[in-house]
Amino acid sequence: EVDLTIYKIIKCSKCGCPQYIRDGQKSRKCPKCGVHIKCERMNVFAKALTIHEASQLVRSMKTPKEIERLKILDPA
Repeated sequence: EVDLTIYKIIKCSKCGCPQYIRDGQKSRKCPKCGVHIKCERMNVFAKALTIHEASQLVRSMKTPKEIERLKILDPA
């Protein structure tokens, strides 16, 4: 079965943390600051056709300090 999900790259309106959402997703909680995000009101910075591509885009938008923190939390 082919996954036709489109992922959108947004940033939290409070802390600016980049993250991805599925097309049509109504809301989510920011993993960095915990604020409730209403997805339909957010600016979309990019779109991706796969979850891997979405993850790479989000990673590329993070600052070096944020990337280092993620490496410590998830050394894989």
